[in-house]
Amino acid sequence: MEKPIQTTTTQAEYVHVFQGIENFRDVGVTINLFVGERLIMREGFLFRSARLDGATAEDKQTFKESYVIKTVLDLRTDTERIVRNRGNPSAYAESQTGEVEPIIVGLETHRIRIIGWNLEKAMLRMLTWWSLLKVIVFMLFGFRISAVKIISKEVIEKVGLVGMSTMALEHSGNEIKKMFEILISDTNPPYPVLAHCTQGKDRTGLVILLILLCLLPSSSSSPSSSSPSSSSSSSSSSSSSSSSSSAKSQQITLQAISHDYSLTQAGLLRCPRGHDAVGIVNDTGLPPAFISVDPGFVSDVVHFLQSKYGGIMGYLASLGLDAEYVVCRLQETLLVSP
Repeated sequence: MEKPIQTTTTQAEYVHVFQGIENFRDVGVTINLFVGERLIMREGFLFRSARLDGATAEDKQTFKESYVIKTVLDLRTDTERIVRNRGNPSAYAESQTGEVEPIIVGLETHRIRIIGWNLEKAMLRMLTWWSLLKVIVFMLFGFRISAVKIISKEVIEKVGLVGMSTMALEHSGNEIKKMFEILISDTNPPYPVLAHCTQGKDRTGLVILLILLCLLPSSSSSPSSSSPSSSSSSSSSSSSSSSSSSAKSQQITLQAISHDYSLTQAGLLRCPRGHDAVGIVNDTGLPPAFISVDPGFVSDVVHFLQSKYGGIMGYLASLGLDAEYVVCRLQETLLVSP
């Protein structure tokens, strides 16, 4: 795999203002800028954004030539594609074979249904019988958006952004597993890769959070920190205190991950079409509060993973993945060697 050219955090800009793509940024750059001191993550490998449907010809050229994006992880639902493409039926098409035709030609696009059928069934079970009947009737007669508005009002609005994310972790495991399998593929390396949903906020925030959690020092199975040589060295104890402050600034932290997530608030408003986020939530029946980021999103999701699975390693194992291998592959790919 030909790797993008590394840049320094003093020269790189973490965002590019496209004409028709909101909330775009290089995750590696945002983490490096926050951590400081030196490069921690490889830049030009992992990107995030809102939907790509409105990309202009100039946007598409910049996307492919300046950022050399190879793979897109589209996290949206079928309903979102229907809503956004009413006036542009060719923007996102399904071929007769069921394969995804990319919005930007030349990019390999994978549909990762974070809100998939298993999660939809879980939400349907939370409806009243009367509401469930209405949803079924709407779906039978092709009024999918009307059905989604009922679910949005009675379920999604009540459980909130964090609640939807934890439900996705529990009920959309097959899709999340598929995403990790793509990210660690040896036969078809996906990088540089971009993940996006509609706003690039919650589902995108969730998958980026899961990826970054794999890069935390606590997720590494490396024995270096507990090797006999380190414990037997008399000089290590005397130098540890002097190097502790610099070590903290030279690794990815939860604070850095929260910082990347928080940048979405400004990211949705930076694009000339930033006001479109209001229309997005209105189309799906969500309240205006769903436009904004949740300040406690990262800490709450991390707490859920820790309390139910023992952390990211336990969660990966629950998906049927080799957790140590996944973490090792992601760290080898996305972290800069010391």
